[in-house]
Amino acid sequence: RKNVVQFPSSLEVDVTDVSESCGDVVFVTPLTLPEVAARAADAFPAVVEVLEAPESARPLFRCRWLPPLRPGRLLVLRGAGEARMVLASSFKGCRERRHFLLSSRYGGSFRRRPRNFGSAYELYAASCRGPAGLTVTVAMQWESPADDLPSLSVGDQLEVLRRGRAEPGRRGDDDGDHGDGAGAWPQGEDVLVCRRTSEADEEDEDEEEGEEEGRGEESEEVSLPMYLQGRFVEKLADTKKRYGLPELVERLALPLDVKAVRRDPNLEADPLPALSSLQLEEITSEPTVMASLLEQPNVVFELPIRWLSMTVSFTGDPLPWPEGPPRPEPRWETVTEVTDQFYFEFRKLANQDTDAPPPRPPKRRTQSAQKAPPAHLLLQSIVPTVQGPVALPVDGQDDARLRLAGQSPSSAITPGRWERAPATHPQEADCQGKQLRPLQHVHQDPQTREEEEERKAKQ
Repeated sequence: RKNVVQFPSSLEVDVTDVSESCGDVVFVTPLTLPEVAARAADAFPAVVEVLEAPESARPLFRCRWLPPLRPGRLLVLRGAGEARMVLASSFKGCRERRHFLLSSRYGGSFRRRPRNFGSAYELYAASCRGPAGLTVTVAMQWESPADDLPSLSVGDQLEVLRRGRAEPGRRGDDDGDHGDGAGAWPQGEDVLVCRRTSEADEEDEDEEEGEEEGRGEESEEVSLPMYLQGRFVEKLADTKKRYGLPELVERLALPLDVKAVRRDPNLEADPLPALSSLQLEEITSEPTVMASLLEQPNVVFELPIRWLSMTVSFTGDPLPWPEGPPRPEPRWETVTEVTDQFYFEFRKLANQDTDAPPPRPPKRRTQSAQKAPPAHLLLQSIVPTVQGPVALPVDGQDDARLRLAGQSPSSAITPGRWERAPATHPQEADCQGKQLRPLQHVHQDPQTREEEEERKAKQ
């Protein structure tokens, strides 16, 4: 047992001292990974035996070192410490999105790839995380819904400057008609201020002769609403330069889009170069225990303490290499593939500041979205076109119906009493005894009323 067993003093037991006959018995002390990491540095390296396997971690990892961790397996623990790792993911367009934890010891190299942004708000969020001067190229044309909003053409270059507030502007046309929603954004709304650079129109060849440049560039500041949807591609000047993972993390702000162009020579199978691109999402520091299998002592992997629940015990067995230096050079497993479940759990536990959600675009008013007319005006418009009794629902109930009786094309809608129509369905019979609230009825002119009375008298 891991803990000391305490017997109550009232328990009647017989105790026999067997220390002399059991002198070679070794009592095993189970230790969890946090307890192993808390041990002094001089306790490593050491040989341990797996007592409880990390069964709960099997849905979280897809790595080579996890399946051999079975009860009874011998491991060599080299020490414990904080490992700096980078969470990386393939893109959503792939058939199956994959996620990795990359160690800072990764020996491969990367090239940067331009990022894609889908809105002005994403541009603003990226500019806040990275250095100033984020420049993008417009890849999808955007037509402004108002005269005082800028339009964007394919090929325009935007340099993100700052976040600003909208200036008061004219709403709709001069006559006050809002039409299809044209008009400036409300005063005080957040906007993204950018410097737009676009190529000027090429002049005629005759006019270009004698000029220093036949094509120039025009620059102006524009304010884009944060809700603007489009497609923007980042403009990079170092797409050919190769970076190591530590250099990328130190010099640039995450997230980054990269392509692995050289595999890690220490890995037997590096999965990163086979992927078209990767997104380096976040840096994390994980407490780990460095371990290796007893039969492969030179292949070292890192056990993340927060994600593995297992127990081991120190055996005291000799190390699998000769005592004293030099020790065998370790070969690190620097890429750990994780599952979607690990990814989402990691994102929930990540302690990072989240930006406010992007603003919603304003609603556009169309001609068909005008205010509905009052109910009595709607009845006046439809009653003259109806011949005979008309059944209408009461208070939204389909079973209770009213009848407009004896109406004529010249009928008018006035407050009064309604006449209940006879039940035409078995379910309507249940509603015959219900009390109707005063509504409206069709008022008949005197001539029509006299004709109706004469017809009833003849019958």
